[in-house]
Amino acid sequence: MKITLNSGWIKVVNVMTKLTEVVFPISLINSRYYRNHIFCHKHRPTAMMFRTLPPVTTFEEFIEFLPENSGVRYELHNGNIIEMAQPVGEHEESKGFLTVKLSSLIDRLELPYLIPNQTIVRPEGKDSGYFPDILVVNRPNLINEVRWKKEAILSPGASIALAIEIVSTNWRDDYYLKYADYEEMGIAEYWLVDYAALGGRNFI
Repeated sequence: MKITLNSGWIKVVNVMTKLTEVVFPISLINSRYYRNHIFCHKHRPTAMMFRTLPPVTTFEEFIEFLPENSGVRYELHNGNIIEMAQPVGEHEESKGFLTVKLSSLIDRLELPYLIPNQTIVRPEGKDSGYFPDILVVNRPNLINEVRWKKEAILSPGASIALAIEIVSTNWRDDYYLKYADYEEMGIAEYWLVDYAALGGRNFI
């Protein structure tokens, strides 16, 4: 594991897979619980073992953590900050194609929808926050979104006409975690675009 410090946060990266395992506030180290349970020294004083963290990051902490003008995307999954992998070309082709087609349809039918670029979907009452690949928003309902004027955050399902996830290596999140949360929120439609059948083979 490679551990780095950045603006009050600790980032732990698996040096073999290059994937971020977890990100959490440095302030948590001052807690007796985390001193006793997160870090465990081996016999050699310079070695350190990292244990799996319980959910520790609130949604508000996640919003504060999000870097501005960064090419790296993060999501919050049940209290855990997840660094999203850089999408491949086919992923972006699918996203671009669908965005153009949906935008054309919205314009032609004069529907009261818009497609924002960077909006967080938060399941109400949960420490989770997602950035769907494509989000079709119901504009008339934005008046009911208490945070919309200051932050691009949506919670009530009535504000979302359609959420689309283009499946990549984290397909389990799209098929299981997000599906359950989007359904619970009452989002009208959720599309899974699994062009490579990464997760679909488990359901077909």
